[in-house]
Amino acid sequence: MLDQAGVPAERVCEQDANGDMEIACIGISYKTAQVELREKISVRPEEILEQLCRLAAWGCQEAVALSTCNRVEFYWSGPPQEIADKVRRHWEQKTGRDLDGQVYVHQGTDAAIHLFRVAAGLDSMVLGESQILGQIKTAYQISLQNGFTRRTFNRLFQTAFAAGKQVRNQTQIASGISSVASAAVTLAEKVFADLSLCRVMVLGAGKMAEAAAKHLASKKVKAIFVSNRTYERGRELAASLGAEALHWEEGMSRMADADIVLCSTSCPHFVLTPARIREMMRRRSGKPVFLIDIAVPRDVDPEVGKIEQVFLYDIDDLKHIVEEFAENKKREAKKAEQIVQIRAQELWRANQGLGKAPLPAARPVGALLAWPQGA
Repeated sequence: MLDQAGVPAERVCEQDANGDMEIACIGISYKTAQVELREKISVRPEEILEQLCRLAAWGCQEAVALSTCNRVEFYWSGPPQEIADKVRRHWEQKTGRDLDGQVYVHQGTDAAIHLFRVAAGLDSMVLGESQILGQIKTAYQISLQNGFTRRTFNRLFQTAFAAGKQVRNQTQIASGISSVASAAVTLAEKVFADLSLCRVMVLGAGKMAEAAAKHLASKKVKAIFVSNRTYERGRELAASLGAEALHWEEGMSRMADADIVLCSTSCPHFVLTPARIREMMRRRSGKPVFLIDIAVPRDVDPEVGKIEQVFLYDIDDLKHIVEEFAENKKREAKKAEQIVQIRAQELWRANQGLGKAPLPAARPVGALLAWPQGA
C-alpha cells in the first residue's frame, strides 16, 4: 500500500519513528446520553464505510467506527482536537442539540485504556458483557479490509482483543447476566411469574434478537414466533430454536397472540406505532402485553407505553436489572482493571516511536468492501 506521495506505508512508519503513538477516540454512550439521543447518531452497518471516508477526509490517518446499542465511538490516529471538534459538530448537526457534557474524548494512553476496558466489558451497561468483543472485532475488520488501519491500529486492536480474552479467561466477570439479551429475559421473569405459560414474538433476526430468543427458549416458554423482514434469515433462526417463522406482515398480524414481544430489528424508524398497538390490544380484549425494545434506533414509539395494559421497556430500562447483579462482579472487575492497565502499559512501551502514514485519498463508498454477511 502506498501513501499519498507514493511511498510504501510501512517505510513511512519507519522513517517517521520519532514520536509517541498518537491515538484518540470520541464517543457517546449509555453513561452520558439516553437512548433517544444515541439513536440519532448511531451508524447503521451500511453507513460505516461512508463514515470512515468522512473521517479520512477530515485528516484521520487510521480510523475505526464502533456503533452498538449502548455506544457510538470513533477511534483515530491524527490531530486529536481538530478531529474531535469536527465529529462533535457533525453529531450536533444530526441531533440538533448542544452535546456539552454528553461527549467524551480520550487521547494517547487514555484512549488505549478506554478501548481495552470496552473490549473487556468493563465499560458496558452489563459488566462483562459477552457481545461487545465481537462487535469491536467486526468494526476493526471493516476498517482493516478497506485500508483504514495500518501498523498502529493493527497492533492496538489486536492487543485490545487479547486483553478482552484474557479478562474473560482469568476472571468471572462474565458470570450471571452477561449481555443485554440476558438482562431482557431476566426482566421478563420479574414481570411473569412463569415464563412457561407465555407466548413470545421476536421481531428481528440479528445477533441481539438471536441471543435473546435463545435465552427465552431456555426458559421453556410456551411458544416462540420469529418475524423478520428477510424471511430466510428469520426461518434459519426459528429452525435453530424449534420456533415458528413468520413473514413480516404475518408477524404483525399474529403479534396479538403474544404475551411478550421482543424487538431488535435494524430498521431506522419505529416499526410499532401507537395505532398498530391499539389495534393489537383491541384484538387481545385488553389482555396485558409486555414489549421489550432492545434496538437502537428504537423499534417502538415511546408513546406506545402510554396505552393501557401495555408495558414497554427500552434498552435504558435494563439498567435497573443490571445494577442488581453488579455488586457480585465488583471483585472480578478489579482483577480485570489490572489486566487492562498492564496490557496498555506493555503496548505503549512497545510502540514508543511508532510513526504514522496518512490514509490514501478517500475513495467512493461503492468502491470499498461491503459489510460482511451476518454482521
